[in-house]
Amino acid sequence: MKTRRIITAIGASIDSFVSKVENHEAVADCAIADVRGAAATLKVQQGKTLSQLQRIQQQVNEQQQFQQRWQKRALKFADQDRSKALQCIKQGKEVQQRIERLQYQQEQYQNMVGQLTRNLEEVEARLEQLQIKKTTLSSRSARNSAFNCMNNHSAVEETEQLFERWEAKVLKDEYQEGVVDIDANNQFEQQIVAEEEAEALELELDALMSEQSSGKQE
Repeated sequence: MKTRRIITAIGASIDSFVSKVENHEAVADCAIADVRGAAATLKVQQGKTLSQLQRIQQQVNEQQQFQQRWQKRALKFADQDRSKALQCIKQGKEVQQRIERLQYQQEQYQNMVGQLTRNLEEVEARLEQLQIKKTTLSSRSARNSAFNCMNNHSAVEETEQLFERWEAKVLKDEYQEGVVDIDANNQFEQQIVAEEEAEALELELDALMSEQSSGKQE
């Protein structure tokens, strides 16, 4: 069947496409879309075939009813008018031939429905496999990219340098905007230094006075 060849071709060509194109995810999406389209086509064809099968079944039922009517008519005229009874039998045989032709068509359509159903199941199973595989590979690819980025020392160094340059720029902007008060920091520092120097002088004076007192006592 043409549909069967399409299914086989799709399945055989996906790996080839993916191996030749760098954008694997985009190619996988296209392949999945093709398989999904094939599934939709099969679904539509299956529906049409089922509808035709139902119409044939209805025709078979109608013809069987006609056949029963001709049989009843033949029995009705059998004692009264044998000629009419034979005509009824003849009509019934013609109806039987139509029933047999319809039943043959019915069998053919049943086979087609069965084949389409099996094909659709295969395509849907293939579609599910592709979707799972695509999701799995996308996750693995994202994970590998993250690990490669973390393990790439040059990339890490470049990132650190980027943050250093960014921080330097932020500090520069803060100084320019007066966020950091340089003069206030310098004044505070000078005050602390002056207090420390005064304290040192006090200690030195106390030591000198203590030394002098000790000398007088001697």
